[in-house]
Amino acid sequence: MRGQNSSFTQLRATSTSMPARRRSPRSRSETVSPRCKARTASRLRFGRSHAFGMRTSACPRGSSGTEQLYPWWSMGLLGPVTLTGNHVRLEPMRPVHAAALLEAGRSTEIWAWMPARPLTAQTMDRWLEKALQAEAQGREYPFVVVRLEDDRVIGSSRYLDVQEEDRTVEIGWTWYSPDAWGGVVNPEAKYLLMRHAFDDWRAIRVALKTDIKNIHSQAAIKKLGARYEGTMRNHRIRPDGSYRDTVVFSVIGSEWPRVKTRLEERLRA
Repeated sequence: MRGQNSSFTQLRATSTSMPARRRSPRSRSETVSPRCKARTASRLRFGRSHAFGMRTSACPRGSSGTEQLYPWWSMGLLGPVTLTGNHVRLEPMRPVHAAALLEAGRSTEIWAWMPARPLTAQTMDRWLEKALQAEAQGREYPFVVVRLEDDRVIGSSRYLDVQEEDRTVEIGWTWYSPDAWGGVVNPEAKYLLMRHAFDDWRAIRVALKTDIKNIHSQAAIKKLGARYEGTMRNHRIRPDGSYRDTVVFSVIGSEWPRVKTRLEERLRA
């Protein structure tokens, strides 16, 4: 929004780990030892954000093993990144967030339409561990959502179904504590995620899905500017054993400029 005195000029995406400088391509013959890979994975698992870009004694000089352990990182598609807006900050999810996520997710209403219900410390730890395993495999990229007003974790969202070659991604697993419902938290979080996907990754499609019975979620997705694509019948089995139909929405690259402008106008209002 060049030339306009808009607060959105302050919205930014800042790397939490690696410098912006691109590394030179690695030789095909160069390998990373299993010990190096294990140490890199361990640092991610235990919340050491500096694992990316740091060399250990087990790793070849000039590499942390990240590029081979997480091939999507070397392509510049994904990586630990913090997305900051005027109301919320999205931080890479790490084990240190477990207690804050448990506190934010105590209401059973949050999990009514979710396939998992991490309402205890043990189940939250398992839920978080699965999210980080998916990240390590390059399949998902989970965030915690922090409200800037009180610097408190109020929920979570993530990129999932990451398709590198096709440059498509889904935004999902979104939930917030009830005191964050109905305000600017969700639209700004989704704005930041879509903007990063389209403007930084050059994605050509961002999908959003929800349970056909979750009327509130469908309304919120439509309000973002996403278009209805169709319904996947018997897509999942709910925790109660019933079959779930999933409603699919998306925003594609050619639609993003219009969607982006409308979201910015909505957030300024």
